[in-house]
Amino acid sequence: MKNLFKSIAALTLVATIFTSCSKDGSGTTNSSDPGAPTLTVTAPTSDLNLRFKDVFTAKFSASPASGAKLKSILVTRTNLTSNILRKIYGDSSTIADSSTISRTVNDSISPEDHNVNDVIAYTILITDDKGKSSSKTFNVTIKDLYATGQFTIGAPQSTTTEIKFFGLNESAPKSVLLYKAGMPIPPDMPSTADSATRARFNSEKIDFLFFYGTGNGNALYSPTYNFGAGIGWDGELKLWAKKNNTTFKTTGLTSSQFSSDNSNVEKLINEIDFTKDTVNFIKNFTRGNVIAFKTENGAKGLLVVDAAATDAKSYAQFSVKWKK
Repeated sequence: MKNLFKSIAALTLVATIFTSCSKDGSGTTNSSDPGAPTLTVTAPTSDLNLRFKDVFTAKFSASPASGAKLKSILVTRTNLTSNILRKIYGDSSTIADSSTISRTVNDSISPEDHNVNDVIAYTILITDDKGKSSSKTFNVTIKDLYATGQFTIGAPQSTTTEIKFFGLNESAPKSVLLYKAGMPIPPDMPSTADSATRARFNSEKIDFLFFYGTGNGNALYSPTYNFGAGIGWDGELKLWAKKNNTTFKTTGLTSSQFSSDNSNVEKLINEIDFTKDTVNFIKNFTRGNVIAFKTENGAKGLLVVDAAATDAKSYAQFSVKWKK
């Protein structure tokens, strides 16, 4: 328990010291006191965007002011969203008292303490034996693929699975928005809750239409697809105020590749050329097929078919990994 209180006190002291140092914006940050040690950082040179499993690398050197001796080096990371503070590196035993010290410190970005879009503040703190310090802080924003997990979309005549359409949104639960077709049976008026899940009231948020038919089997359509009169989702789409344009490409990728580490999946997405050979619908897909897509708002990704519908009263299941 005594050690716990000491750790808390030490972290509190670190936070206090961080607020007392000033930055000059050139990679070198010193206290306003001219007697503070000199800290020069050569990498990184600016704030960063990193993905999970990427490595943050800090390269820096430090030297004491005349008449002082370096006492300690401390590198910490603070999740500015959760306020979780972690010690990354500390050195007080091997510092040469009078010479310049050079260090390289690495830290892997792990998902244990972080979420996509969290900001991590990495701070390097140099302290001398006079109690004077210099520090430098870099902010790292966590970037990774958005992953929806598996979700279910009903075929057009399914009464047990009302969800027929979906859209991608980084702020939504699991980054996917699910919507129903149609309206409540007249004369009932849609409630606020029902309206929130009806496609015709949220058309600007929808990127994918699912339909099962005898001609095209399991098929995904862009909301801009021109269904013939009375065919597919023609009647539904006539009531939509906005129709987002989504383009598709078939791929030879496997479900195992889709399920691999997100860093590998992102490389696959980056290799897809959406400037040619794209279509506005994909038909007759089956379980295990991986489909590439690009939405109107710039999302690019891969969709895997976890289950295909067997008829117009059945359902399909999908998982999506995407980036913006």
